[in-house]
Amino acid sequence: MDLSSDVNQHAFFPLTVFDRVLERSAFVTGWLVEGTIDVDVVASALRRVTDKWRMLAGRLESRVERDSTKWSIKIPLGNLDPQYATFALTSSVSSTPITQYIPIPIPHSSPSLPHSFFIHADTPRQYATWKSKNYPLTCWHITHFPALAETDKSYSCIGFARCHGVLDGIAAAMIVNALICEMTGQTWTVPPLPPPGLNINPIQEVLDRAVSESHNLEEFKDLSGYTTVGITGALRIAAWHTRERWWNNAQRRIFIIPGPVVSRFLDKVRASLPSQSNDSDHISTGDILTAWLMRTIYVHGTSDSTTVYCSNFANFQFSEYAHNAFVPLPYPLYTVEDLKKIPLPEIARQMSAARKTLSKKHVVAGYLTMAENPLSIPGQQKPLKETFIMSNVSASRILEANWGPAGGSKTLCGYRYSLTPTDLSLTNLVYISGRLSDSSLVLDTTLKENRRELLESEIWHMIAEYNASKWLSQTLN
Repeated sequence: MDLSSDVNQHAFFPLTVFDRVLERSAFVTGWLVEGTIDVDVVASALRRVTDKWRMLAGRLESRVERDSTKWSIKIPLGNLDPQYATFALTSSVSSTPITQYIPIPIPHSSPSLPHSFFIHADTPRQYATWKSKNYPLTCWHITHFPALAETDKSYSCIGFARCHGVLDGIAAAMIVNALICEMTGQTWTVPPLPPPGLNINPIQEVLDRAVSESHNLEEFKDLSGYTTVGITGALRIAAWHTRERWWNNAQRRIFIIPGPVVSRFLDKVRASLPSQSNDSDHISTGDILTAWLMRTIYVHGTSDSTTVYCSNFANFQFSEYAHNAFVPLPYPLYTVEDLKKIPLPEIARQMSAARKTLSKKHVVAGYLTMAENPLSIPGQQKPLKETFIMSNVSASRILEANWGPAGGSKTLCGYRYSLTPTDLSLTNLVYISGRLSDSSLVLDTTLKENRRELLESEIWHMIAEYNASKWLSQTLN
């Protein structure tokens, strides 16, 4: 890539190994809303967002440097050609009502919707295709469904796809917030325009300084949350997930837990914890839900000797950094026997304590592992037998986006998809997608049959327990 001819018209922002590890993934956030979304309103707002926040109008570029490929975002700085696409927006109309796919109202447990409702088939799924197609970094797809005869209410799916190797979940929430602000006439903080020419990645700068200042890189050896697997190991992992899907009937399933049920459950767990004297002792909602989910799906049907690692990530990025900057949390390994014997509050406490030990050394250790061995994955190689994949994006509040200005009267559910060029779907996975307007918690899961049934049974038990408690309280009063 020759920068000389573009130095005044473009900025080039280099990506890091934390981006490269996700270069073969298009991530999709989806909303199912009541109402008919006006595509023109969304398009107009997107034009304003991408004109102000120029990084979003960029394209993926690469150059060969010392026998390796370096990727960056080529960001246009001057006036944009009217023919230059700063985003992709497509729409379609379904000939069948939404109730052909899920009941309305949506029950506590329901099938996931097809990802084709949220992403156009032409959307790239890896760096190479994004570059070869000269494709915009953000891609939006809207599917309209006909009104139901019984209620005369129409429905729409809104999908926001992006190259996961460029934009992380925090960036996605920032983009959606900017879009909603443009549609509602509110102000939002526009990231500053980068200087022309080759920029410095601030994350890379900090990492390089930490490595150069270290007197002994061995100090990072045992702190990396990543394991090198190589091509053979990567194929073995892909085969495991394929087996889970085809042999153990792993499927996507959405669970919606009423807000009061979640609150009662959290209060019950916290009441069993030792008194918390200061903020450093605080055990978060995420700590409790992570421990509960892992314990629930392993309570039956898995050998007691199986060792389980929970893969859950923590961001270490700067406030205005919109790219990938996260490492696996240093959670302890558990055997299934441990998960059965140790009380839930104690597991939550242990995971919380481990989360708080995350340090700059963990970040540098993860960086060194991935820089040396690109085919690295989260987790420990031995004695690990299974990985439970967790992702909690509820703090971003992306699910709570207000689509009212575009015609969406109410968000009914949220959906998340990680799509690859080979259509490999990760299993043994739970996304905590966030809260709906009524405070209900949405879980987007891909679990094999017996674990899916265990989770569903536990959720029904929680709901029944809450309803019984509510009835008893009303009766006594």
